[in-house]
Amino acid sequence: MSLWNYLVIPFGFIMRFCYNLFNSYGVALFLYAIITRIFLIPLSIKQQKNQLNMVRLKPYQDELMKKYGGNKQRYQQELMNLYQREGYSPMSSCLPSVIQLLVIMLIYTIVRRPLTYLAGYSLSEIWSKMQPYIEKFPDVFKGVTAENFNRYELQLFTHLSADGAIDINSKFLGIFDLARKPSEFMQDGNFWLILIPILAGVTAWLTGFVSQKLSPSMTADLQAANSMKMMNIFMPFISVFISYTYTSALGLYWIASNVVAIGQTFLMNKLYDPKKVLKEVEEKIKREKESEKERRRLAAEKRAMSNNKNSKKKRALNAQKAKQLTAEASEAQEKQEN
Repeated sequence: MSLWNYLVIPFGFIMRFCYNLFNSYGVALFLYAIITRIFLIPLSIKQQKNQLNMVRLKPYQDELMKKYGGNKQRYQQELMNLYQREGYSPMSSCLPSVIQLLVIMLIYTIVRRPLTYLAGYSLSEIWSKMQPYIEKFPDVFKGVTAENFNRYELQLFTHLSADGAIDINSKFLGIFDLARKPSEFMQDGNFWLILIPILAGVTAWLTGFVSQKLSPSMTADLQAANSMKMMNIFMPFISVFISYTYTSALGLYWIASNVVAIGQTFLMNKLYDPKKVLKEVEEKIKREKESEKERRRLAAEKRAMSNNKNSKKKRALNAQKAKQLTAEASEAQEKQEN
């Protein structure tokens, strides 16, 4: 057994536990989304704190952009110097994202193999149940062998569910057959399945929209900001495509995960409000600028007073010198007359 299979086992156990609680695949997916999000809360908190660090640095980054925006190389160099002075590492936000991506891949594996991780069948049981369908649907199970049959587990689950040959309630709200793909919405009265990719796209867009509205822009680079906006537009289309082409269970999990993510975003921004931090930093910088302006004004006044004193002394010295020269001239004239 590979390391990946060992990683999947505990997540598969959680999925089976969720299903056994309600005997509903759809409810289990929603509950599973909540549990996995709770599991990822420490990473979400770390990401939020990393975002706060970026918020604190944003006004300084904006200043660098104004000063060195025309020189990208100098701007990047000064930006790295800023990060180094403040003890901030941009790579610190990568680990939580990588771990979350890993969890999503694990979940995809579980949803793709419901007979193993939901029904708890062994590989030998799955192979046995697949035999009659290999002959009945040669196009669906084309290329299946004793070595790769586990890749066709999802197709087998669909047929077993349609035939009622498996004791898994794959219906959700009585109209969504989670064992089927939304791309099959025109077959056998499964029209409502088309709502799943639509809702997946809408909730994906809402997730990005809420995050963008609750958090200030983290970049002063207009090109980078536009790239982030394009990503927020592009991601919903990816959600729609994947949810449309894969099993409805994966699309429903995506919807559930997005809904939970939106709630989590509100919670994280309530506990660690980036806009509040940005306002505090901007006020701090404003006070620093006013203090620097006042310091320069006092320094200028001091220089002016010093210059004024020096001017008075200089005028007094010049007057004294002129008086002395006049006295010497008068004395010299008197001597000549005598």
